[in-house]
Amino acid sequence: MSKTFKIFLILVIIGLIAGVFVWRWVNKPEPDVENAKGIKVNAVDLYNSFLNDTAFAKKTYIGQIVNVTGIIVKEDSNNQKQQIILLQTNTTGGNINCTMEKPVTDIKLNETINIQGICRGIIIDQDMGIPGDVILTRGYKK
Repeated sequence: MSKTFKIFLILVIIGLIAGVFVWRWVNKPEPDVENAKGIKVNAVDLYNSFLNDTAFAKKTYIGQIVNVTGIIVKEDSNNQKQQIILLQTNTTGGNINCTMEKPVTDIKLNETINIQGICRGIIIDQDMGIPGDVILTRGYKK
C-alpha cells in the first residue's frame, strides 16, 4: 500500500469514529421527566440559590430535573399555546416560570403545587433593574 492510501484510510477511520460519536450525541434520548426522581426544592430556595450563589446554582440545578413546590401566582400560555405556571418567590417580580408539557386544569391561584421539570437557569435584566425568572421546561404536575 502506498503512503497516500494509508493516510486516506486513517482519515476515513477517524471520520467514521467521529461520526458515530456525533450521531449518538444528536440522537440521545430525552429524559423521562415525568417519572424521574428530581431534586426536591421549594420555589423560594431555588430562586434564592440563583440570586445568592450563582455558581452553586448553575452546577446543582441547570440541566437537571427538579421537583419544585411553590404557590401559584399566575397561569398563562406562551406563543406555542403551552401552559405557563408562575410560582411565587420572596423577590417581587421574580418567579419560577414553569412551561408545562400537559395542560393542568385543576389549579387555583394561591394554591400550593408541586411541579417537576428541567431547570434551564435564570433570566435577569440587570440593565432595567428587573428581577428575572428561573425557567423550568417540560413541567409536569406531581
